[in-house]
Amino acid sequence: MPGKKVPQELWGYAIDFLRDDKASLKRCSLVCRGWLPPTRLHLFSTFEVDTRRDPLAEFAKLRDASADILKTPIRRYIRRLRLVLRDADDTLPMLMYPEDALKPIPPLPNVTCLVLEYSRQRAPDTDQYWRRLMTLVPKVTSLELSDILFHSNEDIVSILIALPHLRQLRLDRVFLFSMLSESSDTTSTLDLVPQSIDEVEVDLVTCSPGIIQRLLTAPLGASLRKLVCCLREGHGIEQEIFQSILQRSAGSLEIIELTIKGG
Repeated sequence: MPGKKVPQELWGYAIDFLRDDKASLKRCSLVCRGWLPPTRLHLFSTFEVDTRRDPLAEFAKLRDASADILKTPIRRYIRRLRLVLRDADDTLPMLMYPEDALKPIPPLPNVTCLVLEYSRQRAPDTDQYWRRLMTLVPKVTSLELSDILFHSNEDIVSILIALPHLRQLRLDRVFLFSMLSESSDTTSTLDLVPQSIDEVEVDLVTCSPGIIQRLLTAPLGASLRKLVCCLREGHGIEQEIFQSILQRSAGSLEIIELTIKGG
């Protein structure tokens, strides 16, 4: 359409149509000429690090998909970081250990959501790993933990404490490595769960009871404003934990979303 200005809405439609095809985005001069990064942040809002893939190669794909003339670092657009550790016997071998996967990643100053999904592998228990991770994403307000084995409840609490801006927590299939850790110790020597956490989504069906008790029902647990919870009908321990969460946050709860599955 030489000599005529194409409406920004049309540019936006073309980009959205190609949002899942980054190679086409790069090749399409029509799209690249009209791409305005501030209005297209959703195209690169999530970055995934998988131990079976090279994180630098994944990052290069994001960089190359943007218009070269803009020269704006893609990492500034990323709002959600997902770290995935696959099972050792998966169809593809791991290229690196979790600790090594973080090394090539530059700081992501605008990430607000951190997702840790470790396919029932043990979460790294080295301080160096967690310090490096928190340095990469210092502004996280939302944390999602899925398919992770922790050595103890306090390992989880230490992660929460390391995220000073954390407000939202999602727990799904989070387990303790040892059954000995299932007991909920509430002595004064333990750390207080950050009181900035006021929104929690938890699946009582899949998470270890000891973890939930430590984080949400103990005297040192969080006081919630919003609770999204799933439990099974007729399972006494899950119902008891749910009631304990309500008692712990009785003075602060405003929103409760409850899903009850058939036994």
